[in-house]
Amino acid sequence: MSLNLNKDIIYPNIMICGSSGSGKSTSLRNLNPDTTAIVNIERKQLPFRGYSKFKYHKFVQTASDVVTEMFNFSIKPDVEVIALESFTSYAESVIKQVRTSATGDGFKTWDNHNKLIRDFMDNNKSIKGKFVVFLAIDELLQEGSGDGVTNKSVRRCWVKGKELEGKIEKEFVICFWTLVEKELAGTMKYQFLTNTDGVCAAKTPMNMFSQLKIDNDLNAAIQVIKKYYE
Repeated sequence: MSLNLNKDIIYPNIMICGSSGSGKSTSLRNLNPDTTAIVNIERKQLPFRGYSKFKYHKFVQTASDVVTEMFNFSIKPDVEVIALESFTSYAESVIKQVRTSATGDGFKTWDNHNKLIRDFMDNNKSIKGKFVVFLAIDELLQEGSGDGVTNKSVRRCWVKGKELEGKIEKEFVICFWTLVEKELAGTMKYQFLTNTDGVCAAKTPMNMFSQLKIDNDLNAAIQVIKKYYE
């Protein structure tokens, strides 16, 4: 079923961040396979039944391929959701790309790396009438004054290089963080955090979601986001 998105609205990009196996890829399971494009630089099958039904599931190899395919899908009329699987692998490919083309100037190498990452995020902010989703691995960082007293552990989107460390989330209005909890029956419950728990950088606009924890169903979440902005 189509989302019937407003073609004149620039919907906010969405980040889904968390550790491996915490439900990021599985959250794509209920998206419309006819109107969802998945740019898969990880080149792995998706971890749920029926993933082969996705009409636009594209395996790519390099960061440049990601940029090309994201653009191609951004101008495809019948595509409503573009998901990058994953931003982490894209960032790793960028590192490989800049190191391959490096001329021995370490500072220039990292300047190029940071520019490519920032330009990529900026270019995907202006796409009209579609949702763009970045799946990413997180990492545990230490924030504070450095005196060893006021430091605290925080979870942030993984990215190489100190200049971007802890700064990726600021490029997004919506950051879902994965959460896995064990239920009384012994089964695992996979969820999204809609706002920070004091450790992760989850965030959503004021009054968009009434609950801190929601099911890790991206399609259901997008329905709420669509209604909020329309």
